[in-house]
Amino acid sequence: MPTIPHTHTKTSVGVRTRYQYQPPAKCRVLYWNDDVTPFEFVINSLVEIFSYTPEDATQKAIEVDRRGQAGGGVSTKSIAEAKQTEAIRQAREQGFPLQVTLEPIA
Repeated sequence: MPTIPHTHTKTSVGVRTRYQYQPPAKCRVLYWNDDVTPFEFVINSLVEIFSYTPEDATQKAIEVDRRGQAGGGVSTKSIAEAKQTEAIRQAREQGFPLQVTLEPIA
């Protein structure tokens, strides 16, 4: 049986990959005013979920009341979504219609 010679061809392929860092998307969590959710609930929510001091949470709750809405905090999108979900869950458990939304930050 005849042998077939193997020919080896060397090739060189240069591949450059550039990675451009994309910082994670950020969102602001907004608390909206309503006529049912108690002021104290909003304050406690801001303290528990966003780690506000009671004094700062009170000022933020006053802002929600006066302006109709105010930012609870800014986080990466995934953390903001988790905090939004937790605030809404706590409100619904107590029968409050508190609205908490996300606002993307460019």
